[in-house]
Amino acid sequence: MKREHKYKILALILSFILWYFVVWGKPIEKIIQVPIEPRLSSDGNYIVELNPSQVDVKLEATRSNLRNADIKNLKLQIDLTRYSQGVYQVRVPIESLKMNNIKIKEVTPSYIMVVIKKISSKKVPVRIQFSQKIVVKTKLLVEPSFVTVKGSWDDIKNINQIKTVPIELDELKKEKVMYVELENLENGVEIEPKKVKIVYLSR
Repeated sequence: MKREHKYKILALILSFILWYFVVWGKPIEKIIQVPIEPRLSSDGNYIVELNPSQVDVKLEATRSNLRNADIKNLKLQIDLTRYSQGVYQVRVPIESLKMNNIKIKEVTPSYIMVVIKKISSKKVPVRIQFSQKIVVKTKLLVEPSFVTVKGSWDDIKNINQIKTVPIELDELKKEKVMYVELENLENGVEIEPKKVKIVYLSR
């Protein structure tokens, strides 16, 4: 191989090495969205609302380190174990985010609004909902006839009944027994149990 060819190959290798260190070795900034995960007391009798529920985090690192980091599964945990029911403005603990070879430059916003509500519960009757209007009275048995709703008192105080999903009367007559789901409620209100047993007795 001629000497000039060796020099060209060497120059190409050196230019590639230089490009690698410039592109992949130079620190860059990247902004990612990180969800906030509240940590509550062990009794679990509270509902927490976060506003916002995620923050923008500015990172600084090389492209190589950013590519190798598990950024997608990154979460920011806020300790709320000392808080009781109420509305608070809580600082986002940026110091709790630690990543190898990656610098956490800032988090936006630095404070979030936290609303903590005590979980309440009450029993309400189940109402069977048919897909069509029923003219003739039908004797049915519902088990259980009452279910428990759980949520903040503001969310459940006006709930006076729980409807089943619409069912076909003809199908119920044929099957005699059906297990039917209850309609979902808004604002994260839970229902226990989520299904009821409906027995067709007679007309």
